[in-house]
Amino acid sequence: MAIELACHAGIGPAVDGTALVADDNFSARYDLDRIRGVFSRPQHKLYGQSYCGVILVLNTAKGGVATAWMLHEMASRGMAPRAILLNSANTIMAQGAARSEEHTSELQSH
Repeated sequence: MAIELACHAGIGPAVDGTALVADDNFSARYDLDRIRGVFSRPQHKLYGQSYCGVILVLNTAKGGVATAWMLHEMASRGMAPRAILLNSANTIMAQGAARSEEHTSELQSH
């Protein structure tokens, strides 16, 4: 069964694909194993699952400036999410997404 998620315009074109959804936050630095392409923090609700090529739907971005270069580095190796949708994004996440040619947005509240 397909579910369509609506959000306001973010960075990059509209995408479709499989969504990986969790009631958790997102930190490229602390939550991910960027070499293996999986969530690596044992406390994360998506622990052990691959984020590569999927649309991540999570609560909010955590972290600082390292997010920008980490997303860029993951994208350069084809190990990045297809898109990132967050209930609340920050300017660092937007910068990282733009630099890595990722797509990010905040979910539209209904």
